[in-house]
Amino acid sequence: MKARNAICLATLAAAAIACDSSSSSDPKTISRDALNPPSGLMTITGDKQIQLTWKTGNTEKEFQGYDIFAVKGTLASLGTPGYPKNLSATLAAGAQVPRCVDNTALFEKFGFKASTADCEGDAEAKAGATDKKASLADDKETADETATEEKLTNLVTCKENASDTTISIPVATHSSLEPKTCTVTAIGGAPFIDGETYTFFVAAIAGDEKNEMSWTSNFVEDSPASSLFPSTLTFKPATASFYVFSDTNLATQTAYTAIPTAGTCPASSNAGEDDPCFINRLNLGTTGGVYFGRRGSGSYGQRIFISAPANGSVKIQLRSQFDATGAFAATVPGDEATDTYVSDGTLFPVYGNQIFDLSVTSGGKTYYGKIAIGALTVAATPTGEITVPMSIIMQPGGTHHYFR
Repeated sequence: MKARNAICLATLAAAAIACDSSSSSDPKTISRDALNPPSGLMTITGDKQIQLTWKTGNTEKEFQGYDIFAVKGTLASLGTPGYPKNLSATLAAGAQVPRCVDNTALFEKFGFKASTADCEGDAEAKAGATDKKASLADDKETADETATEEKLTNLVTCKENASDTTISIPVATHSSLEPKTCTVTAIGGAPFIDGETYTFFVAAIAGDEKNEMSWTSNFVEDSPASSLFPSTLTFKPATASFYVFSDTNLATQTAYTAIPTAGTCPASSNAGEDDPCFINRLNLGTTGGVYFGRRGSGSYGQRIFISAPANGSVKIQLRSQFDATGAFAATVPGDEATDTYVSDGTLFPVYGNQIFDLSVTSGGKTYYGKIAIGALTVAATPTGEITVPMSIIMQPGGTHHYFR
């Protein structure tokens, strides 16, 4: 990146005025009134990638787009920002912060240089600001504005950006009021690893030299995860059958290499309730895993059920994610695994366009995931063929994140 010119930054009411050398590799934060920060940042988990979505409100004249910063680690590992003083104890509370001297430790973890800038509107920072300003003045006098600058190592590039490598995602016009999306696959050339946790924030960028940065968005964390079974189940006409997705694959997050072999449902005259295929029964099977069963005859011939054996290592819970338009996406922003599951072998009807939470206990650890079921294809006759498009996702490492 080429060197940038110095700019003079003015903070808001009662804040000191500071003139700094600023560049796209060492951007300076400006006030919230001068440049709106992004908000409502959420993530959507993918296989070795994470998609970010956020709300925007930028119509500033010199607005250029957005920079996304990432670090390998959790929100908790970043510590507590020093400014503003009235923030909750953790970044998990949704804090939005400026880059300034009281927050310099936080920003250094994202690859920024140490900051000596006064924190906007903070009385405590200004009370002891004399030495900081003197140091800043010395920096201005010795700055070599023609030097080649290093790119911020934790500034990530969006897959959606194929035109401008100096910014994560550019905006073609000086107006951005629509939600934005950025898909990230690596930090500093290191590809994302499924099961590892990464933390992100987004900032609006302005100035002809892309050297003005807004306050941050909220901070979010997520862990990529792969799909163990992105395929389709087919239930043949008038066949009383069920499929079992082994708990071994679920516990080890190992992909299923083929559709499981179909089993035969218990006879409909079964006096007990050990039946994964029929309404008003329970799954009392001894083979652990996730079951999909269909009786294929009688009054409920088109009913398909999903279940897990009672008191087993695998548990499921209906979440129900429907779209009134008929469209369905397995990726749901803001979603993560629940801690509440049924354990009595309950059979849940499969209607299509549904999300089921999934937990698997093995070796003293619990792993979380989800089962995403798309729109069913159902034959016209009650006993005809039914296809069930679905995906099973398991998160390594015991984290609750998945398609979050």
